[in-house]
Amino acid sequence: MHDHTSATRTLQRSHWIVICILAIAVIPLIASYWINIFGILPYLFILACPLVHLFMHKGHGQASHDQRDEK
Repeated sequence: MHDHTSATRTLQRSHWIVICILAIAVIPLIASYWINIFGILPYLFILACPLVHLFMHKGHGQASHDQRDEK
């Protein structure tokens, strides 16, 4: 019975070691991904400006070309 608990502890310890090694390997990959995202972010804001401008003028009382011609 003592051998069974010893084997279980060794297996659990090896699982934690594998998890730690994977975490150490994955953290730089995630960091490099976020660096690329933050590098693109200013350009995304600049590209979003024309879209926001188009959508914001739809409901603020500015008449479309058809409504101006009717008045």
